[in-house]
Amino acid sequence: MTGAARPDHDHSPDRRRLLRRAVTVAVASAGTGVAATVGLAGTARAAPGDHLTMGTTNDSGPATTTLDVGYAGLTLRNTAGAPLRLVPGEQVYPQVQDAVAGTVAVDPAGDLFVRAGPPGGEVDSWLWTSEWATTSVPVRPTRVLDSRDPDLRRTIVSGASTLDPAGRLTPGNPIVLSLDHLVRDGRAVKGNVTVVGMTGPGFLTAWGSGARPTASTVNWSTAGQILSNFLFAELGTVGGYRSVLTVQVSAPTHVIVDLTGLLVGHPGQVPAGTAAAAAAPPVEPARVAAAPGEPVVIGVPNSPGVTTLTSAAPDGAATLALRNPTGATLELTQEAGRRPGMLDVGVVGVDPGGLYVGDGSSGGHTAYSTANATMLVPVPPTRILDTRSAAGRSRLLEGAARIDARGRVLAETLLVVHLRDLVEYGDGMLGNLTVADTTRGGFATVWGTGGLPVASTVNWWTAGQLLSNGVITQLGDYETAGGDHYPDVVGIHLQKSAAAVVLDLTGLLVHHPESAVGARPGPARTTAGSAGRRARARAIRQAAAPGAPVVGGQTNDAGTAETVLVGGSATAPTLALRGTGPMLRLFPTPESAVPVELPTGSLAVTPVGDLVLGGRDGRRAYVHTSRWANRTVAVPPVRLLDTRALASYSANVLAGADGVVSGRLQAGRTLHLTLGRVPSVPDGVAVGAFLNVTVADTVAGGVLTAFQAGVTRPETSSLNWWGPNQVLSNLVEVPLGVHDGDPFAFAVHVRAATAVIVDVSALILSRPGRGY
Repeated sequence: MTGAARPDHDHSPDRRRLLRRAVTVAVASAGTGVAATVGLAGTARAAPGDHLTMGTTNDSGPATTTLDVGYAGLTLRNTAGAPLRLVPGEQVYPQVQDAVAGTVAVDPAGDLFVRAGPPGGEVDSWLWTSEWATTSVPVRPTRVLDSRDPDLRRTIVSGASTLDPAGRLTPGNPIVLSLDHLVRDGRAVKGNVTVVGMTGPGFLTAWGSGARPTASTVNWSTAGQILSNFLFAELGTVGGYRSVLTVQVSAPTHVIVDLTGLLVGHPGQVPAGTAAAAAAPPVEPARVAAAPGEPVVIGVPNSPGVTTLTSAAPDGAATLALRNPTGATLELTQEAGRRPGMLDVGVVGVDPGGLYVGDGSSGGHTAYSTANATMLVPVPPTRILDTRSAAGRSRLLEGAARIDARGRVLAETLLVVHLRDLVEYGDGMLGNLTVADTTRGGFATVWGTGGLPVASTVNWWTAGQLLSNGVITQLGDYETAGGDHYPDVVGIHLQKSAAAVVLDLTGLLVHHPESAVGARPGPARTTAGSAGRRARARAIRQAAAPGAPVVGGQTNDAGTAETVLVGGSATAPTLALRGTGPMLRLFPTPESAVPVELPTGSLAVTPVGDLVLGGRDGRRAYVHTSRWANRTVAVPPVRLLDTRALASYSANVLAGADGVVSGRLQAGRTLHLTLGRVPSVPDGVAVGAFLNVTVADTVAGGVLTAFQAGVTRPETSSLNWWGPNQVLSNLVEVPLGVHDGDPFAFAVHVRAATAVIVDVSALILSRPGRGY
């Protein structure tokens, strides 16, 4: 989305894509303290050429110790804790950003840095962890509130006494719902909210906790309506409740809330039986053979074959600790070829796609990072546009001159809204779009990049309407005629009708949550945080027994002591592993043996292949990998279905086309659809999608339900309407399944005849992107 021609500089579209990849926020401004402090073992003062002595601290000065190894050539095992610790460097940036591909380091804030990519295209990245990253967990559609039913009001933990005798919510009185039985310390909720039985015009706002934001989730213009809208809200805390949702209305109405998904740091926060899919079963680790060899000599290259170092170091101490105060601690030679078809549990390597971990049953799982994925981050609801007031138009870059005296945007007008001070180089946004005071039937389209798509976001069918719909869209960039550049903008185009337009922001798609700069007050600035901010700016600009020597090629047991190797410099890592395949293996540690608090930089692998990191302030965190995590990607809107022109979309229909008569899907019929033909899907395995579903030419009041293929249709609703000749839209998140062998499939069922239009605006993918 461009306002004027521009020279070839950092704001060009191609460069901006690189900037988005490199927006990789390095370090939060958390402190550098470690909750479980472990002192380094006594130093064995050694010069390059001396042996690496187990159970002590070995100092090689500025030299790098290199092992030329093959598959899993260095295997570390700790029966009582983490096998490896990368001691956070005091001065990591910007040195590591100039290092070779395969460089791995932990910064003072506890974030794991990896540099990877093809020659000449190396990219800095920071691995996602459960401490600050999010992943989407689809759940079986669950009704968590229906104010008409006393049994479905049991989730209300505050405000129940303010309901009227019929169970309606009353104006200005918030109710608080607890979802603690469905999620532990959840980040956000996704679903559908419906209002019915209202007594007059009004609006509903849903948020986590605290003061009510100036934003709305559902709007209605009169009594007697049934309206639904997509719900995405940050979860809050109230008293002893850790995952709550607050709902408030401005006019009496019944409220229904259906839950379809949760945003969490790790799927384990969702109780078994709630999530739609279970985790993979544990895999027994395979043994690595070792042959005798020579002592490992510090500060020089070694060719030891397979070296195994074993210990039972307790209380958070590691089998092997690497320390370099001024640079990287570990270099894993980046592999140019394909990974082996099967990787043992705990094998760790770096290829052009980033860092990966073996689980014993596949070719490994790639870690999600700030270079290859975008995450969905909830933010406090924020109004970024209201064309009815001068203050509400303050973010408009284009279109202000085509707003009439009543605040209505004229038909065939493009609005461009910037998100400066709310996000820095974001990839997409999620929110709520409302139209009011319409002059006739029409529709609006929201998008971020490229030309105006053949898709709609919200539809209306006559004058004087007030309607809302959820929206998820890419963000684009824009340059004004005066040369001012705005890297995060969204476009809104109205067709056929004038209308007042309101846009509320509820979530952002970013590479790191700190890119959501306006989400909440920032933490105190620290040295580590300053270094991280400088690193991000740079990235954006560039898109045996203790006392005995460790013997290469055989198993060495250090007992309960920690072996420490100190060395390296700003340009040389402490330890370099060179080879043609994955060279490092962390022997699996039982999860029960990994402390809840362990020194920052500690690394361990569980028997199922999860990589555990000693993160910020020594808290245990799980690195997000493709074994269980996912990423959300906004895509250019694509029309998947329009039953009024079914032949044009027949390639996307798997079954049920005979249920469409005269352009309407008939009552009680189901259409099975696939996203397999959508161009964006092959980039990764799609496990879910955000769909904008519209009904038109309705004949009577009805309900539409969109649901995963291969499962029983749930008794929840995705879109509701209350009469004939209506045009209504709703954003729906739906998990994807398999229908008769066809993947990426979902179904749409209606209880009353209606035309159905489906547009795809975002995907949930189970694999990271390449990011290069």
